[in-house]
Amino acid sequence: MRTETASGSIWTALVMALWIVVLVMLYARCGTNPNFWFDEAGQFWMSRGQIHYSPPLTPAGTLSEVLQANRTANMDPGGYTVGLHGWMAGGTSPGWLRTFSFLFFVGTMAAFAALAYLWTGNLPLSLAAGLLPAAGSQLTRYALELRPYSMETCGTAAAVLTLEYVSRRKSVGGYLVLGGLMALFLTGRYSFICVAVAVGFAVLFQVRPLGLRKAMPRVVAYALPVLASSAAIYFITLAHPGSHQKADPGPYVQDFIMRGKTVVDQLWIAADGLFSIRGIGTVVLAAVYLGFAFRKNKRSQYQRFTTFLLVAGVLNAEFLLLSALGKYPWCPQARWGIALNTISILSWFPVAWMVYSAAALSEKARARTLFVAGLFCATVALYNSATTTLYTSDRILENLLALGPETLRDKYLFVEGPAQASLRYLYEFGPLQKYADGIYPANFRFEIPANLVEGNRPFDYFISSTQIRKGEFSR
Repeated sequence: MRTETASGSIWTALVMALWIVVLVMLYARCGTNPNFWFDEAGQFWMSRGQIHYSPPLTPAGTLSEVLQANRTANMDPGGYTVGLHGWMAGGTSPGWLRTFSFLFFVGTMAAFAALAYLWTGNLPLSLAAGLLPAAGSQLTRYALELRPYSMETCGTAAAVLTLEYVSRRKSVGGYLVLGGLMALFLTGRYSFICVAVAVGFAVLFQVRPLGLRKAMPRVVAYALPVLASSAAIYFITLAHPGSHQKADPGPYVQDFIMRGKTVVDQLWIAADGLFSIRGIGTVVLAAVYLGFAFRKNKRSQYQRFTTFLLVAGVLNAEFLLLSALGKYPWCPQARWGIALNTISILSWFPVAWMVYSAAALSEKARARTLFVAGLFCATVALYNSATTTLYTSDRILENLLALGPETLRDKYLFVEGPAQASLRYLYEFGPLQKYADGIYPANFRFEIPANLVEGNRPFDYFISSTQIRKGEFSR
């Protein structure tokens, strides 16, 4: 018994060390990158109560101005914007800002591990399951981006974890906590409403054996916080007279919208998402679960994953329906479907556990199987954390450094609209701040708003997000 305990402690320590290595490598690669692309820079300015095109050196705004900036320039409810506003009380350096998103990613890993422990009771294996998010290239790609995608990922994982935990006792207080958690993460991204609805179906499934009299208070306990949060978001954001947010999806996601397309194209879009590397986990989960259920193979322990399969199935159905209605893209393989990708990645653990449990293996073979599975997950997580790069098409910083920011004292520069938010951050809070004296903003003219483009002096350089072009009459 002592040997087993000592062995378990060694494996636990080893996996915890892997966690540290994975997180440190990921942060080292992306955590201090000052090159905020258009959306990220815009997120920063919104959290300061401004928009992408506010004038240079505009003072930080109040919370009310933060909410208005979010209504004007964002397509999300604003919870992340407000949270980042508070976080910036601790600083505005790239590393500090990106840590805000990174904490949600760490929370996702913790939720995966805790959920696996609820399912299996095996601590080393559960910690290994916590590496699964780091094995997902899309999740690591947005782990440190200054946008609410990591918040949605964390909320999705936390929802499944809390749902599984609450199912142990099915208390009114437990479902109230679950509803409160959903209410909080609803403020991150509008698409999270699909997660809340899927969890709501699972709540109904869990409480149905209790009878109407006992089930109703539990359903209400879950629904009240969700409805209150939804109403607050609607009146503060969507229905506000100052809101510029639109309900229809933008042109950049039309490849994932089924409405208006032929039946063949619709089927292709659906299959392309379901069977993509980032969506197929849910399909495999359903196939393996139903296979064991059909055979009534209780050794596989498939029953313990019924609630999770219900959440996964309803969530996918919701996104497919919204795409068919033309309201939201169906794309587990892209950031707009990152909740689907999170569920798909999580699905691989129940799949592996059911197959492992059903297999008639010797004790030594079972130990080797667990080792190989954990080694594979750790290897992919380590590779991802060592190779992940932030999404950005902007080259503003590297172009200015190549040009020589100290040489711009007698130059006159025109900044195109898409480059404004990023350039403002670089000079006001980023690595170009040390070159700003006597240069910024005096030597810059911004495309938006138009009244900032003034004077007859010819421009020496034109700055876009990707390049710096020399002016025709540059000296």
